[in-house]
Amino acid sequence: MSGISPSFIAVTYKKAAGREWEMLLPMDQNTKLEYAKLLAEIRPGATVRVQYDKMVEGAGKQEKIQLKATKVSLLKPAVDALSSGDQP
Repeated sequence: MSGISPSFIAVTYKKAAGREWEMLLPMDQNTKLEYAKLLAEIRPGATVRVQYDKMVEGAGKQEKIQLKATKVSLLKPAVDALSSGDQP
C-alpha cells in the first residue's frame, strides 16, 4: 500500500522490471476496516487486501468506470525503518 487518507487508498498491485502499477480507490465512511481499528494503523508500506465495487455506466466510448473501496483488510503492518544502530 503506497498511500491512504480518509477519502482514498493507493495500492501498488504489480511490480515488474523496475516499474510499479498503482490503483487509486476512493473510500468513504461506509468503507469497512478489518484487522485495524483506526485508519491511522494502516500506513504506507503495509500489506493490505482491498475489496471494491466496480460500477460501469454507458457503453463503448461513452463508458465510465467508477471504483470504490468497500473493505480494507490489514494483512501485515508497515515495518518502520531501522536506525543505523545509533541509539540514545
